[in-house]
Amino acid sequence: TGHAATGGFAGSTLLIAAQQGAAQGVYSGDTAIGFDAVVQSESTVSDPRYQSTLAIISTFTDAVICTMSGLAILCTNIWQTTQPLRPSEYVAKALGMHFSNIDYIFVIVIFLAGFTTIQGYFVVGAKAAQFISKRWGKRIYLAYGIIAYWIFAHHKQDNVLLIMNISAGFLILVNLLAI
Repeated sequence: TGHAATGGFAGSTLLIAAQQGAAQGVYSGDTAIGFDAVVQSESTVSDPRYQSTLAIISTFTDAVICTMSGLAILCTNIWQTTQPLRPSEYVAKALGMHFSNIDYIFVIVIFLAGFTTIQGYFVVGAKAAQFISKRWGKRIYLAYGIIAYWIFAHHKQDNVLLIMNISAGFLILVNLLAI
């Protein structure tokens, strides 16, 4: 019947939206993966209060930035645009409607966000590689990192994010099995 089709469509839409939101939230907030904990463990701060404050501020600013980005997209109705946009372009377009020269500022913001993400992944990967092989782990991982960075720089953003999300899913699975 028509009600069944409408209900199925609405239900599947909500499930897909919830799955995509949870996947991006897990990736963004480092939930169950442990990247932030490994990066924090590399600190040389003598007073643990400063380190814990940094960890709390990191999670809080991530939540605020993600919330504000989502609200900017929703409030400006940029999500209803007819032209297809890449995920990183939505916020720039939304802010560009109200601020001039946002493209230049946004390039810096995207660079810093990408750089810190790559840096976090690299620290965690190097630490894991060193755990596997004390002598060759870091060297092999450094070579892998250079090659992977070059390869992924020449692929579409959606494909790279898909690979990152699948990798994060495997890490969560391993962590849950270990627990």
